[in-house]
Amino acid sequence: LNVDDGELTVVIRTAEGELQSLVSPFDPSREIYVDYVVLDGRLWIRRLFDDATAPDDGMIVDPRFVDVDWDSEGESHGKAAYRSLTPGRWVVDVTGDGSLGLTLRDADQTDDLSPPPPIRRYETVDAMVDAKLGDIRLGEALSALMRQLDSSG
Repeated sequence: LNVDDGELTVVIRTAEGELQSLVSPFDPSREIYVDYVVLDGRLWIRRLFDDATAPDDGMIVDPRFVDVDWDSEGESHGKAAYRSLTPGRWVVDVTGDGSLGLTLRDADQTDDLSPPPPIRRYETVDAMVDAKLGDIRLGEALSALMRQLDSSG
């Protein structure tokens, strides 16, 4: 997101370079919401809006995401980050815990974009662990822990 002279522009970029710039109608001094969708392990900016605009009336950044079929395989969930924006270049950051942020960066600082990591689903492992553990209750776990502590010391 670029803020210059009171104008907010969305700059879409890939690892290969800049693809497109879209001027938004929103005032960057208001709270700006950036709405994302996580699809097939990739994070996509879906829409942009401010705190005076209903999300459905926001600016669609990518027409593929006007309507998201949340029940479709591979379409995970949506996320949003928001804040008022001062002049400069704001970059969407994704932290290790999956949370999103908007960080002010130097205009000439380039950020290397990484290809998406492989995404694996672990439902099978979860089911195997659940089957092995069975129906352990909290009280049983605490009793076993207390017995272990008593016997060790």
